[in-house]
Amino acid sequence: YTTDISEPIKNIHLNQPKSKPILTVEQAKQLILNTKENRHAIWQYRDHAMVYLMLTTGLRSIEIRRAKIHDLKVLQGKRILYVHGKGRSFADAFVKLSKGVSEAIDLYLKRRKDMNPYLFIAHRHPSPYLALSRPFFNRWIRRILEESGLKHVEITTHALRHSAATFNLLRGSSLESTRRFLRHVEPSSTLIYLRHLEDQKKDTEDQIERYIFLDEENEKKI
Repeated sequence: YTTDISEPIKNIHLNQPKSKPILTVEQAKQLILNTKENRHAIWQYRDHAMVYLMLTTGLRSIEIRRAKIHDLKVLQGKRILYVHGKGRSFADAFVKLSKGVSEAIDLYLKRRKDMNPYLFIAHRHPSPYLALSRPFFNRWIRRILEESGLKHVEITTHALRHSAATFNLLRGSSLESTRRFLRHVEPSSTLIYLRHLEDQKKDTEDQIERYIFLDEENEKKI
């Protein structure tokens, strides 16, 4: 059985993982530093603490929404935040907080004068449900990007999680360590980040170009 290669290829479905939009290391640094330097109002202290936390722990927006002040604990001398994860009925996992994140959260909480139990709340437009709303995050990410000089960067809040996972791999961490870091049940969910990095490192197109012009280069040397 043969196929005419001149015929268009139809109904071919490639099960390749889609690249996840992420921040570069430089953009992440810019976002953290700019939100820190521009802290004046209480919600700006919240913004800095939230973005710093998400970029270093890979927390999902739903986990940020569910986090409560009493979820902050100290374990073996290390500050941690218990996480009420996706599909979980209570906070049964935790993430470790870096020194910078811990300080940012403390500075935000010191400015709070309310009795709201949630760790991060709305200030300019308070929610009657106490916790941050789902639509809040769409407006929030666009605003802090614009205020940090990154208006041209088109990402969602979830991209902060993708960025944290990618940074963890770039610094030399293993795939299994990154799986635990993201609290993935299936390794395949984490594998996409590794494939994304490998695709970035590939220089297939450059190699093909060099191959095409190989004879021309050899003739110049003769």
